[in-house]
Amino acid sequence: MHHSRVFQLVAAALALATAPLTLAAKVPHAAVGERPRSASVHTREIVRTTLTTSGKPIVMPEGQIETVVTKYRIGPRAVLPLHKHVYPRFGFVLSGAIAVGQPAGRGIFRVFKAGDFIVEDTETWHDARNLETRPAELLVIDLVPPGTRNIVAEQ
Repeated sequence: MHHSRVFQLVAAALALATAPLTLAAKVPHAAVGERPRSASVHTREIVRTTLTTSGKPIVMPEGQIETVVTKYRIGPRAVLPLHKHVYPRFGFVLSGAIAVGQPAGRGIFRVFKAGDFIVEDTETWHDARNLETRPAELLVIDLVPPGTRNIVAEQ
């Protein structure tokens, strides 16, 4: 799958996931009515990259992929356990601030705040931690072979 198509899918998933949680009903086009001529759409590119946050190339799984969108709520000062991802994972920070990186002197952390987009590393052990005294919320998108998970916990 071409990278621009992947990012189109990611953008569509972000738009859908941040919309109110309702099921869309099929409505005949004529029932929707005409759009006012003054209606407009504004776009702002948030990120365009072929690299993860640490500079590694983004590599897509071969064959069919499944898009899994998950909303995370990370409690105040909480730390996610050390883990890695096998397949591409993208995150959008909805609120709060988190640090993602390699703990215990293995590397540096990068801080992501509300409105930031994260292109996580694959095959790199890392953790994530909420830096604030209020919950942080993230929208996470995994692109994986159908039926697989994208988190491997350190043992």
